[in-house]
Amino acid sequence: LINEKAREVGKTTHLSAVEAAQGMAELAKAGLNTGEVTASITPIVRLAGATNHGLAETTKTVVAAMKQFGIAANDTNRIVNVFAEATRSSLLDMSSLTEAMKYAGTVGATFGMSLEETVAVVAAFRDMGLEGSLAGTNFRMSIANLVKPTKKKTEILEKLGLTWDAVNPKGQSFLTVLENIGATDITPDQAMELFGKRAGTQALTL
Repeated sequence: LINEKAREVGKTTHLSAVEAAQGMAELAKAGLNTGEVTASITPIVRLAGATNHGLAETTKTVVAAMKQFGIAANDTNRIVNVFAEATRSSLLDMSSLTEAMKYAGTVGATFGMSLEETVAVVAAFRDMGLEGSLAGTNFRMSIANLVKPTKKKTEILEKLGLTWDAVNPKGQSFLTVLENIGATDITPDQAMELFGKRAGTQALTL
């Protein structure tokens, strides 16, 4: 079945059967069964072709998203569509997206964010000029700082007319948190205190 699928992919896509087989081997190494491998490979090949990215690395990035967000192999098209749209509508390419998701994916999933929301925030950081790993780490630092209450942060929120519930990413989407904060007259210094020195100025402009 694997060999038949490899030949089919080789005939219907830009890749050879050998390259398709190598991609399916990566899926198998990640723990997918034969049915999951054959269901996933075609959309992953399409993504690799559309983004001009290597199949092996594209496969690893898609599999990582499956694991991080608990997405089934038969829903690979969802991941592929999210990644493809991000590369079309932002400064992200697959290389920078791969790097960013190494840092942002697990954090986003841990705080109940969807793949779509996580990628959207990473794309926003990338559009501000942050390369892949920096986009991911700034996202991670923003989340990490917001879930650590301090006396100074509480005082800032009180001045802004906000509560911790309004900025806690555990109870709502990170985009909602940004909207709540963005509706205030927050200063750069206050943003750096809430989000961290490195991530504060970027988060302020999202």
